[in-house]
Amino acid sequence: MQEFSKPLLLAVLVHLVLLASMFSGSWSSKKFEKPRLAGLNIEAVVINASDLNKQIDKVKKQTKTQKQRDDAIAKRQQQLAAQKQRETQQAKDADKRQQVLADQRRKANLKKQQQDEADKKRRADLDRQRKAQQELVEKQQAELAEITKQRQQQQRKIEAESAKLRKLAEARKAREKMAADKRTRDQMKAEANALAQAQVLGTLADQYVLEITNSVTRNWYRPPTAQEGLRCRIAVEQIPGGEVISATVVKSQCNADEATKRSIQAAVMRAGVLPYRGFEKVFVREIEFEFKYDGD
Repeated sequence: MQEFSKPLLLAVLVHLVLLASMFSGSWSSKKFEKPRLAGLNIEAVVINASDLNKQIDKVKKQTKTQKQRDDAIAKRQQQLAAQKQRETQQAKDADKRQQVLADQRRKANLKKQQQDEADKKRRADLDRQRKAQQELVEKQQAELAEITKQRQQQQRKIEAESAKLRKLAEARKAREKMAADKRTRDQMKAEANALAQAQVLGTLADQYVLEITNSVTRNWYRPPTAQEGLRCRIAVEQIPGGEVISATVVKSQCNADEATKRSIQAAVMRAGVLPYRGFEKVFVREIEFEFKYDGD
């Protein structure tokens, strides 16, 4: 196996050297010519083993370096691919964010438009309300001014009426005072006349009662039981003209016995007609007088 591997390795190294020569362009070999055979040209290259080992080492180094470069390139390509993928994803995310932001802006614009329309409508409503309120205030102010004007006119009218009533009241008071003064004078005069007439009538009444008493006494038949110091009050009912209707002894004001009381009643009824003529002014339908007996 080792014998087979050496030629194979040697063949690989030769190929590597040839490849390295293509890159480096330098060869450490000597070219010689062999005698040419008739009709056949053969070229051969003699390779120095030491140079070959150097080339092999150089190729190994170059191969290692190339592999590192390839690995670095592959890693860089992977990084670039990852970065590109990230950038693509970031671009997609950015597009998505842009789309979200655009949607948000669209919604915000729509909301703002709706809000603006609502604000516009609200302002319009407020303007209408303010206008209506202003019109109402102006109307109320006009009505208040009219009411104030009417009240002022009414107040002036009331003051004029009050002044007129005060004058009428003062005039009436003056007339009432004059009338009161006249009534006072008339009353004083009437009282004076009444007093004088009462004095006259009092005297006439006393005389009237005396005449009735005398008329009854003249018609009295004294019973045996009558005692001196007799005092009996008699109530008589009569009609104009002096005709007697009834006679009653006031028992609580009579100190006579029953026979005497009946005799006094009989005397009144026997008189029949009491004095009247000349006593018309002091005549009364019901009159009381005191019947007396103090002895003969």
